[in-house]
Amino acid sequence: MCAITGIVSKVSAYNQAAHLKPMLAAMHKRGPDQTEIEIFKDQGCFGHNRLSIIDLNERATQPMWDNSGRYCLSFNGEIYNFKLLRRELVQLGHRFRTESDSEVLVEAWAEWGIASISRLVGMFAFAIWDKVDAQLYLVRDRMGEKPLYYAPISKSFQNGMIFASELKGLIQYPLIEKTVSMSALSHYLSFNYTDTNDAIFQGIYKLPPASYLHYNFQTHQPTIKEYWSLAECFHQKMTMSFEEAQSELNYLMTAAVTGQMVADVPVGAFLSGGIDSATIVSHMARNDKQQVNTYSIGFKEKTYSELALSQKTATYLGVNHQAKTVTPNITNLLPQLVYAFDEPFADTSLIPTYLLCDFAKKEVKVSLSGDGGDELFGGYITYQADRYWQTMQRLPIKMRKAFLKLSRYLPTTFNKVSLDYKIKQFLRGSLLDANTAHLSWREIFSMEQKKLLFQSGNNALLNHDLNSLRWFQDVADCHYLDQAMYVDMKTWLVDDILLKVDRASMAHSLEVRAPFLDHRLVEFAAKIPVHYKIQHRHGKRILKANYKNQLPSAILRQGKKGFNSPISHWLSNDLFEMAYEVTTSNHLTQWFNKPYIEKMWHEHRKGLYDNGHRLFNLLCLGLWCQSYL
Repeated sequence: MCAITGIVSKVSAYNQAAHLKPMLAAMHKRGPDQTEIEIFKDQGCFGHNRLSIIDLNERATQPMWDNSGRYCLSFNGEIYNFKLLRRELVQLGHRFRTESDSEVLVEAWAEWGIASISRLVGMFAFAIWDKVDAQLYLVRDRMGEKPLYYAPISKSFQNGMIFASELKGLIQYPLIEKTVSMSALSHYLSFNYTDTNDAIFQGIYKLPPASYLHYNFQTHQPTIKEYWSLAECFHQKMTMSFEEAQSELNYLMTAAVTGQMVADVPVGAFLSGGIDSATIVSHMARNDKQQVNTYSIGFKEKTYSELALSQKTATYLGVNHQAKTVTPNITNLLPQLVYAFDEPFADTSLIPTYLLCDFAKKEVKVSLSGDGGDELFGGYITYQADRYWQTMQRLPIKMRKAFLKLSRYLPTTFNKVSLDYKIKQFLRGSLLDANTAHLSWREIFSMEQKKLLFQSGNNALLNHDLNSLRWFQDVADCHYLDQAMYVDMKTWLVDDILLKVDRASMAHSLEVRAPFLDHRLVEFAAKIPVHYKIQHRHGKRILKANYKNQLPSAILRQGKKGFNSPISHWLSNDLFEMAYEVTTSNHLTQWFNKPYIEKMWHEHRKGLYDNGHRLFNLLCLGLWCQSYL
């Protein structure tokens, strides 16, 4: 794992290189092992912070040129099939100086150009500079595991392109203006994260997954193209039997885990109480001749801890498991987390994920995780909500509205994903159309609530931010549950889950790999029939059937619990004083109505309503403003 950055501009490259130093310094934890800058005379420069994982020798330092001296690479990620590609390239006449996947990548580009992207199995964000034709290429992996920000520079005295792995690096460049995008802010209030196509600052962009950007140094014209289509996979349904699908799943999982265990540093795994991480660890235990090391954490609040289940799995699989119950000083920790996450972000699982990465990094430099299993195989309870929505539409709308009114009298509990919270969220969604309802299951502030939250002068800036609805159009003729899973992969997975894992792990210089996101496995999951994934009230049907003899029965029986924090408890106790001050500060009242925020606090503190997620959303936003504005 690494940090990459670069500037392409006709302004003196040596002057530009001076700007790369603070950009790289801001992203130091992504690659603390080595920092280098490569200058292209009168054209620009690349910078690189290295986290050494494959070929620890200094010879594998980046930025790296191919043997011909035409192409320069700055690369963040891992190419899991680099040994196979290397053998093919050797047969084609390429010579190698290192044992790194980075050199394989730049030589592959020298051989096949853009077509080389389709040959890659891995997670990656990389930049290629073509010295001969003066062309810049930025490339991001298929599922969006690795981040890449960029900003066109268009001033009277300068034109060019700047890019970086993280926003905190990019904004060190002096020409970047930090003007908050109101549409991005609105999206954040709805979902706790910003959208791929709308960074929090105007004029800064995130390269979409499965895409590459081509920038012509002479014309200053950037173009973005998609090189892989997830939607096409959902349209190409396979006709294999359930048993044949199980066999294929096992083959693909074995290949993915085996490939992702390759490293020249210690490798471990996260192990929760769920089937996804247990599946990964079961393959590791079968494939690795050495003891597999696994890690998990939990909170003292019982409904927020899965340590007992993770230990049961570890014992069953015979791995060396380490577990820890944490009681974080949340008032000191949270500002650090908010800064680490670049843009406003308020998924409460950021806290345990950050602490888990810190725990694992003490012994390993790479950890495998089970991220992606829920999206691929229908594990979220939201897919059951989609099914129940279909049934609810048989009732008259007046009756559904009556149920929603009655739900106000349900007792409020602050338990993990409490029943009263889920019922209220579902009944609100039952009044919406199917697609909007699916997005609403994870909604933090509804449009009606945002209208109350925003000051009247700012309401005009609020475009309805359910831009995520556009993704449904890609798979409009697919089963509604396939549509839901596709949309989640294009939104929730890339903008929440993968961003969270990347920032939390990189804050500790830990590389996290997700075997479920091997694109061959993703394609398989998209192509199998819906009922192989979700049947009746049960998700992950094929996953559970395939591993029923390899995992403890308790893991297979339990439902999805998530990896969250007891934030509602904290906001009423240890976190209250700081949170109240931040959420009612000038940073937020420049946009929001203070009386409405105070009303939420009153309801929460009195136990009238669980406003934990909304107040945490505002708290993280306020802390982000303190760090970035």
